[in-house]
Amino acid sequence: MADGCVCARIRAKLPWMPEPIENTLNLPHGDMPGDKIKINETHIEKACKIFPRLLELLIPVTEENFCERAVVSICGGSGVGKSEIASLLAHYIGRMGIGGYILSGDNYPHRIPMHNDVERLRIFRYSGIRGLISGGYYSNERYQILKELQKKLQTPTRI
Repeated sequence: MADGCVCARIRAKLPWMPEPIENTLNLPHGDMPGDKIKINETHIEKACKIFPRLLELLIPVTEENFCERAVVSICGGSGVGKSEIASLLAHYIGRMGIGGYILSGDNYPHRIPMHNDVERLRIFRYSGIRGLISGGYYSNERYQILKELQKKLQTPTRI
């Protein structure tokens, strides 16, 4: 596939060097209402270690995707700085002229646990079917396979 706009922007910034951040209060943050981030030097150091590797990984992913998009997931225990690192990574990618969105998962624990699983399953199924359709792989045969799998697994479909 031809070198896309995202890949060209990434390659133009390699090797990447962090720029000083004057005001951490104006950085992007998750979509959860009231989410507070408190970025310190440790978060910046960690993000600066992660970001060059992230760029290396983004090039082949965006090259293979006609929409030039990628999903980056940040996982870890409670209070380890996931939101702060996500904000910094979004800031750095934004400085390259590449758009991004931080989707917070912190609101899941506020539901009844059974509803968390049902909601995750709904999102997983919906996204999987959208991916099959957009990739041109969805067919009546695949619909029937998915329907049978759903019946066998007896997974909840409603909240």
